[in-house]
Amino acid sequence: MKLVTWNIWEGGRDRLEKIEHVLREQDADVVALQEANDRDAAASLARALAMELVYGEANSAYAVAWLTRLPVSRRENHRLPVLDKTLLEIEVAGTRLFTTHLSAGRTLRDEPHRIEETKAVLSVAGKT
Repeated sequence: MKLVTWNIWEGGRDRLEKIEHVLREQDADVVALQEANDRDAAASLARALAMELVYGEANSAYAVAWLTRLPVSRRENHRLPVLDKTLLEIEVAGTRLFTTHLSAGRTLRDEPHRIEETKAVLSVAGKT
């Protein structure tokens, strides 16, 4: 399974053609998108790449999404209160995959919150 992850920055609307070009070149089975804020843009990418879209509404404007060629056997959007965004889980080919976008702190003062977000992600990912 080939996986690509990409923060497409602010929904990618004005760069969809370029994003599609890069993803086509990568030829991934599954693609995790961060800052997939524009659901219509993410759906457009999915259609252009002949992939299924799994979209995760967030606790803020910064949504995440999965694009996949593989059948999705399970999907769950974990909108945990500690997350500034969300944690989107899918299961494909018997493998659980997660994408999120941690808070964008840039100073040491921001690190405790990012650590709490990470702990919450690991807690969900550790459940079977």
